[in-house]
Amino acid sequence: YTSGNTYAKMPVYVIPAVVLQTGGENLNVYSRLGVAVNVAGKAIIEEKIAIKETVQEVSFRTGVGFQGALGVSVPAGKRLSIYLEANGISMNQDVKRIELTKYTISGVDQLPSMSTSEKVIEYDNSVTATLTSDPDQPSKNNSFSMPFSNIGITAGVVFKL
Repeated sequence: YTSGNTYAKMPVYVIPAVVLQTGGENLNVYSRLGVAVNVAGKAIIEEKIAIKETVQEVSFRTGVGFQGALGVSVPAGKRLSIYLEANGISMNQDVKRIELTKYTISGVDQLPSMSTSEKVIEYDNSVTATLTSDPDQPSKNNSFSMPFSNIGITAGVVFKL
């Protein structure tokens, strides 16, 4: 059998944005548009194929994309509002490094018998794809992009000072 899972681990974005709002007293509709800059985080790729299990950690270069939201806020008191919004980020990330962090066959760890060049690939646009001749150095390959977009719904409370 085959199974797999890919997910982001602790992405951190800096998102300077412009907010346009109606400013209504009983109902405030707003939109937010901005640039999203990914400054931290990685992707985890887990795969299980029959008796073989692998986990890879993918690190990215700092990437830039776009962020937007459309929402509504309703006052719930003098200094309190409740809001609901639909939001999303559109971004592609350039891969910097992929490291194999788990590799088992029938539950037996295979990583100790592997060289660094077999476990780690570093990506750059200025290199030719090669397996390094030094087993203690990462392999090198041409960079590529992965989609890193998302959509979501957020609800929360705003406290006004």
